[in-house]
Amino acid sequence: MKKSYKSVKKRDGKLGLNAARSGVMAAVIGAVMAAESSLAFAGAPCPKDIKIGWEEYKPYQFEDGGVVTGSDMEAFEAVMKEIGCPFKAEKTPWDRTLMEIESGQKMFAAGATMTVERRKYSFFTEPYDVEKIYPYVLKKNLKSMKMGSVAEVLAAGLKIVITSGASYGDEFDALLKDGKLVKGKNLFEAAAEKQAGAMIAIGRADIYLASGEGLVFHPDIVNGKTPLFVTETRFMISKKSSNEAFLKQVNGAIASLTKDDTFKKIKKKYFSN
Repeated sequence: MKKSYKSVKKRDGKLGLNAARSGVMAAVIGAVMAAESSLAFAGAPCPKDIKIGWEEYKPYQFEDGGVVTGSDMEAFEAVMKEIGCPFKAEKTPWDRTLMEIESGQKMFAAGATMTVERRKYSFFTEPYDVEKIYPYVLKKNLKSMKMGSVAEVLAAGLKIVITSGASYGDEFDALLKDGKLVKGKNLFEAAAEKQAGAMIAIGRADIYLASGEGLVFHPDIVNGKTPLFVTETRFMISKKSSNEAFLKQVNGAIASLTKDDTFKKIKKKYFSN
């Protein structure tokens, strides 16, 4: 670009000056448009009583010194700041959060995977992260278990435990629909990761599916290292307590924060890679 500008200036000094002025004007207009765009997010009226459900799930959502934090919660806080809306975080189990989003008691959930069923009662924002779902197993079984893919896990007849109400996208839902994963047979649910760890420790299940590479919830359970599912992470918004205009407002903020790498900076604080 520099070389091209010099060649114009040699041919016609006036044209070169006009080109420089045009560049400055374009930069000014761009800055004004960006500022107006940001003000548009913050200018719309905020819905009343914005509540987001969260549960203890380091490093995504957790409480530290009385402050609710984590990569999901900081990302959500950044979005709310961008649109200028206050909110309240309420600690509830994941399955209860989903029920309250369906009823309209809560407006938001973070770290959500979009599914056909959930779209019946909630809007999904544009993604703000990508989530990898790893198998967690007993350390003594790590080398003997074949966990390179979902097909290997199913072929080996391994029993899977998930957090109650969790879903890992269309591929996971298809396995349920096709009868390859059957609740009570090779798929079980736990209220939280500690309960899932206890189930694996006593042999009721072989694998716990969870996002994040470095979860520590049982001394004898480790990460299988190969992700079985990769999904986009989004915010859920209750259809009963919101509307498409507000969804558009939130998506505008997500686009702005993605562009300036805010989400990447937040994630870097909690993850080493």
